[in-house]
Amino acid sequence: MSDFRLTGERCSGAAWASIAGLLSVLSLLGACTDLPQKASATAFIPYLTTRGLREGANGEIDYSTDVSAVSGGECRVDLFDGEDLEAANVSHAARPSDTVMAGFDGNAAEGILVYVHGYNTDLERACRDAAVLAYRTGYLGRILLFSWPASTAVVTYWKDEKRIADSLPAIMARLDALGDRYGYDKIKIVAHSMGSRLALEAMAPPTQNQRFDDLVLIAPDIDREMFIDALPVLQQRVKRVSVIVSEADRLLMLSQAVNLGERLGQASDFVAAGVEVVDVSGFEGLGFGGHLYHLESDRVAEILKLILMTTPVNDEH
Repeated sequence: MSDFRLTGERCSGAAWASIAGLLSVLSLLGACTDLPQKASATAFIPYLTTRGLREGANGEIDYSTDVSAVSGGECRVDLFDGEDLEAANVSHAARPSDTVMAGFDGNAAEGILVYVHGYNTDLERACRDAAVLAYRTGYLGRILLFSWPASTAVVTYWKDEKRIADSLPAIMARLDALGDRYGYDKIKIVAHSMGSRLALEAMAPPTQNQRFDDLVLIAPDIDREMFIDALPVLQQRVKRVSVIVSEADRLLMLSQAVNLGERLGQASDFVAAGVEVVDVSGFEGLGFGGHLYHLESDRVAEILKLILMTTPVNDEH
């Protein structure tokens, strides 16, 4: 499978020679060609967001990059499964957050997947990504997107760090609310890139013996030593922690330079008790930047599906 394609954008063959230039190219990963006429599937993606809600020019809802109280909504995304899997946003609409939370009453017994996206991702792209993730892992109809106010500007890394830090208490509160409503053992969490910071900052010790079923960190843009320090508390909150890493991740190479420290998502030699580490460095089809491989690689998607389908073996820490 070749690069995942984002609709409404065109490819650029311009060379990159700076951090800003590379980030700009990465933000246009796999720009798309014309779509087939008929969608293979339509995904309805419920979301919760800490993005500031505002009214657009035509009376439609819009969101800012300000951190605000949690609000809800639903995206409709068409999926086209041909030689490449492509996604196109059709629409999104606001919904009361309580309505979004209650939307899994009919199928929660099969498990709910919560997806937290990374840096440089607006709501529409987050909806497309969540739709592709759900489609490829069998979670269509059982996925909840949590979208924090990441910007799409190419040099907003430090601002995005603060935005996710300010959003983490709300993310954790809603995760606990899902656990209380449906059962903690029914909740699986997938966090990508900067979204993986919830593993460090949001997983406070539990007030009771309740643990989420799974936490999968994909290309985690977090310091590996900080992760090791946080792991004992994290394992009180999650039955199983899995980390998917790649030495070929160009965006994490930049993050390493910015943060002056190796990121967990680069650490193919990482070993920690109770943590499953999957190194995808040598896989084909990881994409131009090697950072969105959970969306771009068939093989990575199959591994992720297998992790989410299996029950954690060790239920004691």
